[in-house]
Formats: sequence, C-alpha cells, structure tokens
Amino acid sequence: MPGIRIVAGSPRPRVRALRLVVAGLVLGGALLRPALPAAPVAAAPAAAPLDGFADPAIAAVWARADSAVATGAAARSWLWGPGPFYTTYEPMDGTPTGTHLVQYFDKGRLEVNDPGADRRAPWFVTGGLLVKELVLGQISTSMTGGAGESRPPATAPVAGDAGPDAAPAYPACRALLLAPPPGDRTGAAATLALVADGTPTVLPAPPAPAALGSYEPRTRHNIADVFWRYLQAGGAGPAANWVYVLGLPLTEPFWVRARVGGGARDVLVQLFERRTLTYTPGNSAPWQVEMGNVGRHYYAWRYADLASDSKTPATRTRYDIAVQVNGDRSVAVREQIHYTNTTAAHTPLPELVLRTIYHHWPGAFVGGPAHAGGQGTSTRWRDNVNLALALPTPLAYGAAVDVDLTFTIHPPAFGGRHGYDAAHDLLTLGDWLPSVVPYENGGWSQFPYGEHGDQGNNEVADYRVSFQAAGPLVVGGTGVASVHAGGHWVFDAPGVRDVAYTLSPNLLNP
Repeated sequence: MPGIRIVAGSPRPRVRALRLVVAGLVLGGALLRPALPAAPVAAAPAAAPLDGFADPAIAAVWARADSAVATGAAARSWLWGPGPFYTTYEPMDGTPTGTHLVQYFDKGRLEVNDPGADRRAPWFVTGGLLVKELVLGQISTSMTGGAGESRPPATAPVAGDAGPDAAPAYPACRALLLAPPPGDRTGAAATLALVADGTPTVLPAPPAPAALGSYEPRTRHNIADVFWRYLQAGGAGPAANWVYVLGLPLTEPFWVRARVGGGARDVLVQLFERRTLTYTPGNSAPWQVEMGNVGRHYYAWRYADLASDSKTPATRTRYDIAVQVNGDRSVAVREQIHYTNTTAAHTPLPELVLRTIYHHWPGAFVGGPAHAGGQGTSTRWRDNVNLALALPTPLAYGAAVDVDLTFTIHPPAFGGRHGYDAAHDLLTLGDWLPSVVPYENGGWSQFPYGEHGDQGNNEVADYRVSFQAAGPLVVGGTGVASVHAGGHWVFDAPGVRDVAYTLSPNLLNP
C-alpha cells in the first residue's frame, strides 16, 4: 500500500475494505438456535470451493443437496438454488468477531458463525432462521436473542406470485405464529386457513385431501401429511436431517388463495424456522410440494433500502479532534462528533457504529469515557474494530446528536501507514480516528478487519484536527494547516472521507 504523504494533499478516494467478489456481488444474524436434532451431515473439510462460494464448507452443503439438480440428474426443484446470489458479513453478537459470514440462495441462507471452529462439525455451516424475522419484522443481531433491529413489514406473499389476488404476506401470519400451539392432532383434517388480511379461519373441509400427518413435540405443532411424506422421501435431503434444512415448525399448516401462473389457486402453506413449504394440489408430480423462495424474500426485505446516507454540506458529519502528542509518541485524543440521521429509509438509530481500526492491535487503543447527547453512555465492540455507542434515545430521521469520546492511542512499533518508527522518531496516523460507518443496505456498513486493502469505508465529512506537543513538531497530512508553529498545528479538512497525518521533529515545515 502507498505510504502517507508528508505534505497536505487531496482526500483519498472512497475505497472499501477489500472483500471477496462472489457472483458479481461484494462479500462482506440468527435467532436463538433450537435444540439440535440428530446429527446432520457433517461439513466437509477445507477444500477448493466451487465458483461463487465464499467457503468450501458452504459449497459442500450446497453440492450434497443440489449438484444433481444443477446437472439435470434429478427431476425436482432446488433445495437451495442454482448458487449464492449475495454474500456479506452481517452483525451477530455472540460470535467470535461480532459478525458472521452469510451467503443467500433462492430458498434460504447458509452461514458460518465461527470460522475457527471444527470444520468437520455437523453445525459448522448452519441455515439462517429467517422466517420468524420476516413475520415479526425484527432482524436478529444476537445469538442469544434480544430485540434486534426493526424493519418495515415484508411485502412478499408466503406462496405464489405477487400482484392482484396474491396470498397473504409474511406479516399477516403473525397471529398464527404467536397462537398457542394446539398439541398433537395427528390424523385430523388440515382445515386451518388464512385470509388476505391475516384473519385465521377454519374451513368446513380442506380444498384438497390433506391431514395432519406428524406431531413435533419440540414446538407442539403438527406437520401436514403431504409435507411429512415429502420429508420422509428425502425431499429435503436425508429424512433424519430435515430440521437442518427446514428448522422446526412455527405454525400449523394453513390454506391460502395464491396467485400462481396468472390464476388463483388453493395452496397449503406451513412455516418452519428456516423455510416455508407449499403444497399446490393442481400441480403435477413432483412439483406439488416445493420450498418457498425464503432467501429471495428475506434479502428483498432486509436489503430493500440499497441507498446510502444522503449527506449534504449541512447534514454531513463533523469531527472536531484535539490531540495531545506525548513524549513517547502516544497520543491522547478528545473527539467530538456531530452526526445527523440521514438514513434513506428514515430509520431511527438506537446507536452509532464507529470504525476503530487501532483496536485491532492489542493495547494500541485505550478507550475513555463516552458521552452522547450530553449524557454518559455505554459502548460495546460489535467485532474487533467496530465500536457501537448507545444513544440516550433513538435518533429520529433528520435529528442530530453530539458525541464526545476520549481515548489514547499507543501506536504499534512499526512504520508505514500505521505506527511509530522510533529510529527516525516518525509517527504515522492512518485510519486512526473512530469514524461513523455509513448506514446503507438497511444497516451499518461494518466489516471485520482485513490485512489488505483500504481499511476505511467513510462518508464525506468535515474535519478540524488540532495537534499539541510539548516540543517542536512538524505535522503533515490532510487539509489546510491554519496554524503551524512549534508544537501547535491545526488542520481544517472540509468535505473529505478521512484524515491521515505524519508527525516528527525531523521533518521540514513546507
């Protein structure tokens, strides 16, 4: 990577941290896991991944299920889909890094929560628990539950196509999901139905022969016989491992009127933790029972807001930085941030997330008190370098908040972009300031630390940076130095994406 310029220069272009590109998209959580069923097929050991897969273990899960469909050797619908269409890291507290690697497929999501775990363990790769989030409008960001992040209601129908006469959307199933489970009703007719407005009703008789074929004691729900036969025949893979793909049932099976192929049809639907199953009596075998496109529906819901913050000179973030440079070249910093909520979806923000690269090196970043809105507040590491700062009240769209941080940087003992070169008394501060990460794609654009590529992913902001040292010091870096004498330097850098500086008494003041 190029070094930092000694003299003031133009701001860096916006370059995102290097990420793996998968299927033309960029690589960058899950609800509390239920009691695990009998062991699913173990993840494969590390090997060269198939094209488009971010991890060979994910590729192995897909290949076991769908390689035969991909080659035309199996006449059935996809279990996952032709391949991953979106790959990223999503925030997930309770994992080693505070994020997890996810790949989206038409029918669901596969994820690696702990890349350092035993790769041969059955649950090294897991399926995302997406359906409950779609119904309740809450994205899980913790392995142990919690409130998560709210989103507007999903609009995709639970079965069939969108448009006139479409089936109810996922939120319409809320009453069924929250209803007390009925217990064992094996053998009873499947007569529960859901009308378009979400009202449950009971039909005099099912539109087509269907009964409750199996009882699941862990959630006290019954599985429709057409679905149970499909599972026992290997429709979701080996019969003993169906929970690995579907999860446990969340509702009883229920009938809806759905738009299929331009006409209205009766479709039996059942919601599971990871998938939906549909039974369309009018279809020919083997297409009567199919997996719903939960992966596509969830992606469209979670990432419908593909726009980033829309900052203007009046609303862009302002940083006022006061730096005391110590004799050992550690720096004590007070950082004041003025932030305005300009999220494209007008999302209230319960916290800000600040990219804090120096926390990557043990002991390099030592945090002090933090304040938001004039009140002391708490902080937590969402992963190694992303610092979440709680706000006193959710920050409404258009509103602003003032944040005050104090911290000390003990620079690593190496030169170049980061650190201190003691032999030449040369301190370089690149990617050194905690900076608010962009809010885009429906969430904070945070990623784990990477050894290569640009570490920052910053919006244009205004900076005023003041350096004070006990002895003479020359400072070069981003912006215009309005004060540059002795140990006192002040830089103004409006409309830049980041600031970086080099400090040494051995430099010439240009």
